[in-house]
Amino acid sequence: MTAIQVQYNNFILKNDTDGLKLFLDALPSKDKGAIFESLLTELYRGNGWLVQKQGGRGDAGADILLYHPKTPSTVSLIIQAKNHSLPLTFDQTRIELIKFEEQSAPLHNCQNFRLVAVNGYVREAHKLGAFNLLLDGWEHVEKLVKSYDPESTAEPSIELFAHNRITYQRINELWEDSRHVAVVQATGTGKSYLIAKVLADFLNKRKVVLAPSTYILEQQKGKIPWLQAQSMDRYAKKKKRKNVTRSKRSIRGFAGVELEHKKIRTKTAMTSEELPQLIIEVQPA
Repeated sequence: MTAIQVQYNNFILKNDTDGLKLFLDALPSKDKGAIFESLLTELYRGNGWLVQKQGGRGDAGADILLYHPKTPSTVSLIIQAKNHSLPLTFDQTRIELIKFEEQSAPLHNCQNFRLVAVNGYVREAHKLGAFNLLLDGWEHVEKLVKSYDPESTAEPSIELFAHNRITYQRINELWEDSRHVAVVQATGTGKSYLIAKVLADFLNKRKVVLAPSTYILEQQKGKIPWLQAQSMDRYAKKKKRKNVTRSKRSIRGFAGVELEHKKIRTKTAMTSEELPQLIIEVQPA
C-alpha cells in the first residue's frame, strides 16, 4: 500500500468524508484523477463489488468496471471518475456521455454508466441524466464511505440505473399525496429492481408481495435473497374476500410506460394485527 493509499484509507476508516474531500481537492493536478480512481476502486470493493480498475489513456471512457458477485463475467456498471476543481459543465458531461455510448458501452457490452464528480455538476448538466446516465457527486462517495466494510461478504446494495432512479423518485413523490401508486413500465425495464428497492426501504416493516405465479415470485426473490419466503405468495393460495386490505403504502407493477395513481384491491384480507405497512402486487404484461 502506498503512502497516498494509507492516507485516504485513514479517512475512510474514520468515516471522515470532510477530511477526505479536502485531501482530494488539495492533490496536485497531475495526480487528482488517478488517485480518485484508486479511491473509488477501494470503496466499491469494500461495498461488495468485484472491481477492475482501468483508467489512463485509451480507457474508452471507463475508469472502473463493476461486476456483481453473482455474475462475475458480466460488467454490471461502468464508472468514470472526475476530480475536477469545479463542477462539470454541460459540455464536459456530454463528452463523457458520448464516449460511453460510442466506445465503452459496445466494448464492455454494458449499457449502465455512472459518472462520479467530486465537485458535482452545473444545473444544466443534470438534463443529461435522461440518457441512461447516472450523475453522482460527492454524496455518492459519502454513501460508499459510510457502508464501507472490506471484510464483509455481503452483496452490493441494490443499484437503480438512470431510468429507474427517476421512477423511484416519482414513486416517493406520489406517495406524499396518495397511499396507492401504479408503476407502468415496459417488460424488461427493471420493475423487479424497483420492487426490491422499495422493499429495502421497508426492511424492518411488515410487507406482502403478491403475484399470479410462483415463477414471478422466484424471479423476485433472486434479486432480494434477504426477503423471507413467507412474505411472498401467489394469488391462488389466498382466500378471496370482499374486503379491501388497507395499508400505509401500496405499489403495483404493470407493463407500459407511465406512472399513475391507482387504487389497489389485493386478493387477501388481514386482521389489524397482521396489517402490513407495504403491499406490492405484481402484474405480468
